[in-house]
Amino acid sequence: MDYALIRFGEIAIKGPETRKQMIRLLIKNIQLITKPKKTENKYSRIIIKGGEQDKLNKISGIVSYSKAQKIEKLTDVLEKIKEYKPKNFKVNTQRIDKTHKKTSQEVNEDLGALIVEKYGWKVKLQKPELEIGIEIINGEYYFYTETERGVGGLPTNPKEVFTILIKNQKDLDAAKMIIKRGLQPVIVEGSKMVNKLQEWTPYTITKTKEYGEVIVTTADINEIKKLKTKGLVINPLIGLPQ
Repeated sequence: MDYALIRFGEIAIKGPETRKQMIRLLIKNIQLITKPKKTENKYSRIIIKGGEQDKLNKISGIVSYSKAQKIEKLTDVLEKIKEYKPKNFKVNTQRIDKTHKKTSQEVNEDLGALIVEKYGWKVKLQKPELEIGIEIINGEYYFYTETERGVGGLPTNPKEVFTILIKNQKDLDAAKMIIKRGLQPVIVEGSKMVNKLQEWTPYTITKTKEYGEVIVTTADINEIKKLKTKGLVINPLIGLPQ
């Protein structure tokens, strides 16, 4: 698969200017981590060509992505799926910009009928063995068979930071939750598992001797009092199952 169709969720509900800024930031982060040959922003999709697409699942701001192939016409799908041997299938079409003459449902029905005729597979709309994804974007056709979940949330902004002392897995999990809200970690000296945390941000994690204005911790209230800080203290794991 040459391309990746990248979808974002929470960004889409922001105001127009904030949305534009966040999409630009997300594109920058994607480029830093995956190093694609080409990046395009089309409607509600970011499309990259080439690059290290397996790293997309750790980039904050991405809800899901599909590794895809661009095809010249919809019937090219018949050739693309010839290696598959399912008993049943489903066609799932999305017209991202609505300029295609036929509706998504009509494309599903037309393409599905051709597949039944050519391969004899049965249509199954719930939990099919093979789901054939089609996205029509600005007159271009993309074909895929799998969709991967992303981190979700907001893109990491290197100008918005929090400090954390990472001593164990719980601290690491807490840091990842705050990265998902768009903040960049700065670790307190003595932290462990820094390399694991670095995988979740496109920006180099720096160190500090003191806590900053925003502090993330998994400590209890008594330990938090010992910090003697005027900064905002956040424990994102409060209320979650241990």
